[in-house]
Amino acid sequence: NRFTQKLYSGIHPRWTVGFAHRWSSSSRDFANYRPPEFNAAGEPLVNFCRDYQRAHAPLGKAADYFVFGHRHTLAEYSGFTPPATMIILGDWITRNSYGVFDGNEFSLHIFEGNDKK
Repeated sequence: NRFTQKLYSGIHPRWTVGFAHRWSSSSRDFANYRPPEFNAAGEPLVNFCRDYQRAHAPLGKAADYFVFGHRHTLAEYSGFTPPATMIILGDWITRNSYGVFDGNEFSLHIFEGNDKK
């Protein structure tokens, strides 16, 4: 409800982030939460990327990479024409996953303590 959202937005993030995280964690625990499996055939982001490549390739503006977050699944998919790679970063909270672009290639990594990859 909009009124409640407005009230919540007025609270300093120092208090709301922890509250939201605990609430989110408890709702996942309650429902026996499992991160979703990646299924390219039924994935709306795959359809978006495919449509984008088809529409922009004739204009010389096809993408090399599509990078998405906030899906709670970790995936890399490259079945597009013209060639492109779609990356779903996963999430930092449960998988500690992140992406790195070195200027030429994009790669997925998992943060493990003081690892300096």
